[in-house]
Amino acid sequence: MAAMIRALIVDGQSNHDWARTTAGIQRALAGLFDIEVATVTEPAMFTADFSPYQVVVSNYLGPDWPAATITGLENYVRQGGGYVVVHAGGSSFPNRPSYNQMVGLAWRDANHGYRVTLDADGNIVRTPPGVGPGAGHGPCFSFPINHHAPQHPILRGLPAIWLHAKDELWHGLRGPAEELTILASAFSPRTGAREPMMWTVGFGRGRVFVTVLGHVWPGGETTAVDCVGFRATLARGCQWAATGAVTLPVPRNFPTEGEISIGEAQER
Repeated sequence: MAAMIRALIVDGQSNHDWARTTAGIQRALAGLFDIEVATVTEPAMFTADFSPYQVVVSNYLGPDWPAATITGLENYVRQGGGYVVVHAGGSSFPNRPSYNQMVGLAWRDANHGYRVTLDADGNIVRTPPGVGPGAGHGPCFSFPINHHAPQHPILRGLPAIWLHAKDELWHGLRGPAEELTILASAFSPRTGAREPMMWTVGFGRGRVFVTVLGHVWPGGETTAVDCVGFRATLARGCQWAATGAVTLPVPRNFPTEGEISIGEAQER
């Protein structure tokens, strides 16, 4: 049996339902990950030693941490640690250039960095600051996810197109967008463009994986985090961020191009 991967989930602040989102993340990572949770109740006082963990998963959207804590996180990743962002978990620290570089793109206004979309051939299109929309979304709905890097360890063996369960489809994300590999996109009916849904960033010796899927609103559905496609790509992204490789099998009930799949991943 493979050794358990030590993971730290950071939560405690968000306009989303962070508690149920964390529960969804824990379900996705069950079996391969030894998970601890740091619930940040007083952001201005938050301290953490990230070094014992192979990957840190952010489900945190809130006020800035002390400079020493966020610097410690950035240094942890630069030195080879893994960092994973779920949905709004990467959109804190908007005025910290090094953090924006680490996550590549985030929920920011139109003047806050480059917008990235993909053309019909899957090529990256960069729109300069101040041109076009900033971050936004329409009503939740079920939409297809298109993969653009099928040989990347996170995506290898997965269907090229699969139908995601009801979720927010974010558009207009902004940031430095450096050392960015777009893994997956979805077509936004609001912008008429292919918007990034999952990507990786190289940051020093570390590996960063971002998924903007996984919206859980207070009192709302958990369908987005119960989707087998979300769970599988998150678990594979966390394993890759932690180790640089993916050994997790493709679930037998992974969604298809025409059918969503909700619940526990089933082994083949």
